[in-house]
Amino acid sequence: MSVGREKEAKLLLPNRVLLEQVQQYLQQGKSLRIPVKGGSMKPFLLPGDQVLLQPVEKGDLQLGLILLAKHEGSLVLHRLVRHNQDGIWLAGDANLAQHEQLNHSDVLAKAVRVYRGKLEIDLEQWWRAYLGQGWYRARPLRRILKKLF
Repeated sequence: MSVGREKEAKLLLPNRVLLEQVQQYLQQGKSLRIPVKGGSMKPFLLPGDQVLLQPVEKGDLQLGLILLAKHEGSLVLHRLVRHNQDGIWLAGDANLAQHEQLNHSDVLAKAVRVYRGKLEIDLEQWWRAYLGQGWYRARPLRRILKKLF
């Protein structure tokens, strides 16, 4: 018998089941870590990164935060770009036009830390939210540059 590293088991859950489990953890006030899928948050979050999520209160919402929310039966991890008493608007950093308009009750958590290999990035540093907002506001320029190049 040889001794070696065991392969890490992966469990794939349907989005509905994952959504239920994530909601339960967050409603209990627990933090959890989930992998980033897709490229909608490039260049700030990359596929394969992991984010640490913490419950969020309506009063904690500030522009530039990365939020986990329910949207059309799925989970979305996008940046808060606008909010008022009527709702919130999220946008992926790589998306040049798309927004998600949601109710406050759809917000589940905020991302507070990113793990990229051995690198750990603290998302609660004040300047990171401003950088994300600046990237969002540069969308018109980014659209032009994309067409040119």
